[in-house]
Amino acid sequence: MDPVWKFVVLLAVCGSVTGDSAIPVGHLQPLGGHRPPDVPIDELHTIPHPREFWDKYVKHEKAVILRGAAKNSPSFTLWTDEYLKDKYGKLEVRLEGKREKHSWLPIGVKGIGRDTIEHFLDTYRDKDAYIVSQLPTDMYHEVLVQPCLTCGSFRNSLVEIDLWMSSNGGSSILHKDAFNAINCLYNGTKHWKMIERKYEPLIHKELPEYDDEFLLGKAERGFAALDVNSKGSLDSDDIKALDWDTLRAFILEYENQEPSNTELFEYSYTMPHEIMKVMLKLAKKNGQLTRSDFIHAYMTQLGGTEKFGTEIFDRLVEGQDRDMIKAQDLTVEILQYAVENWLIRIKPVMTPEMDEEYQEKMKEFERWIGLINVAIDAQTHTEL
Repeated sequence: MDPVWKFVVLLAVCGSVTGDSAIPVGHLQPLGGHRPPDVPIDELHTIPHPREFWDKYVKHEKAVILRGAAKNSPSFTLWTDEYLKDKYGKLEVRLEGKREKHSWLPIGVKGIGRDTIEHFLDTYRDKDAYIVSQLPTDMYHEVLVQPCLTCGSFRNSLVEIDLWMSSNGGSSILHKDAFNAINCLYNGTKHWKMIERKYEPLIHKELPEYDDEFLLGKAERGFAALDVNSKGSLDSDDIKALDWDTLRAFILEYENQEPSNTELFEYSYTMPHEIMKVMLKLAKKNGQLTRSDFIHAYMTQLGGTEKFGTEIFDRLVEGQDRDMIKAQDLTVEILQYAVENWLIRIKPVMTPEMDEEYQEKMKEFERWIGLINVAIDAQTHTEL
């Protein structure tokens, strides 16, 4: 069946669940069920002139449906599963679970949240995974930019092209996108629920609070990244001499990197204290921690990969050619060294409250290790 381009904007209209007027309309129904939509959305069957597009829609941040506009792109007819596998199968893409915040990140052949197009297409119909990734540059030539975006400031303002692909059943949580986004649906149905900007103050947002000491620390680390000669000051010549790697290190002190766009995402995916807790539980249960037991638990309980589980255990027994460590040999220092690459990624963004909580967990682990060793000593004496 030929793909059909569909773009549906839907706000459900729900009545009272029981007919009791005391129960508000939309109670226990999906978001938007409390009343019908009251903002009409234009639907155009021809692509507007750039001036019209700006004056009527972009300038006023007004949504519009461009019915059938994506049919002009070669990708609309070319992109079957077979075509994508044959031509672009080796390209790497980013994955997420279909139900945002309610799914583990899927594991592809490239690691957590990373896969090849070929492997994804071989497994996606039966897997809780979908592609949400920047479009690989090798595929750009098959996706045409709409004519209403090809002149004036539009032309120089395109930030990125993203690709979504799923078998069905995906959903996202309430979130805010940039107003200047265009979604081109090639096949299937996508339901949108959009909320006007004027209601944003009524939406609860839970954001971390950073005190002056934390912000000062970021500023000091940012300056240190630029002060490559440790002079304690910068002049115009120093600034002009900065290379891209130095500037990147500086920016990352202020703008947190999105780790899921990197091959090292797994270091940020699992909290280090959760990894240490798994190690201690296994050691307490068996009196020792084996490589196979840990890697199996790391993959099944924490959603990690064998590659990174192996890295953790290698550091746990570093310098020793063995696949087991006794429970009494575990210390907080050894555990922290094993997950060092996880720790260094959370410490720069820790608030004082988060750091205090982390230190409490370390004290708890120390007490736990002491209890494990006492139990092992008692067991040893009993056996004697």
